[in-house]
Amino acid sequence: MIEIVFSGSAYGGLATASSSHPENIERMKVEARKFGNNVPIKPIEEPELILPFEFQWDIGYLDQPEDSEYRMKIPARLYYGHHVRLHPEDEPELLKDGEKNIKALKGLKILAEQGREFRIWYSNSSMELCGYYYLCHVLRDYDVVIHAVELPAMYSIGNKPKQITSWGMAHGYEYGYLIENERTLTKEEICYVASLWDKLVEENAPLRAVISNRLVSVPEDFYDSLFLRCFDGETMAENVWISDIMSLGSGVSCGFVEQRIWSMGEIGIIRLLQDGENMSERIWKR
Repeated sequence: MIEIVFSGSAYGGLATASSSHPENIERMKVEARKFGNNVPIKPIEEPELILPFEFQWDIGYLDQPEDSEYRMKIPARLYYGHHVRLHPEDEPELLKDGEKNIKALKGLKILAEQGREFRIWYSNSSMELCGYYYLCHVLRDYDVVIHAVELPAMYSIGNKPKQITSWGMAHGYEYGYLIENERTLTKEEICYVASLWDKLVEENAPLRAVISNRLVSVPEDFYDSLFLRCFDGETMAENVWISDIMSLGSGVSCGFVEQRIWSMGEIGIIRLLQDGENMSERIWKR
């Protein structure tokens, strides 16, 4: 089985969950106890390979190919946004993140040609749902079996109800329970989901968001009013503001929030009072 995830955090969680090595079992036991969940550990069968895809398809225009400089810059700017602003000379080095995605995509196509079996771990977050749509688009013309594990909106392991927005937020021990939601996609489902991706590409918006459980094209400032509602007082430290925004569970990444803060600063909605290398040093005024 070839496992596919959409973030480094999800890769780490699944790698831990799919190993029966005593160290990993003990790590999951400790993790479960830490969160008050004394449940049996259920390791997943070890996969042939885990492929991480971090294209960030929910952000940016879709009329550029995967290996374009435009698309490859998006992950780098999300993860290292402020560093790039201060040190633009480092951006070529940061594009290596985008190159890793292209390598993973080439590997995926080779495995698909061999008729290998895939399992996609996705959620209702715009980033992971875009990844799911995109992979169905890529794989629809191959004769392959695709399984999907959708993250439930709410789930309980032991007696602990929980809500998270993406697989990157799941603990390693939880994967062995949540894999029970796995289903095998029919060819008709794959083609339908691929057609949803085709529609998004045709619309070619700068951003995609989940509204009423549907992934739709939206303007780039779609979330700004929500983010501004978290601005408490006349001034606010960037790290505190982003923490308050992330607690809303909107499903967007910290890097994206930081990008929108700087975009609002550029058009004068907010003003930077104090700059710095770290979020805790940067102070904004509304």
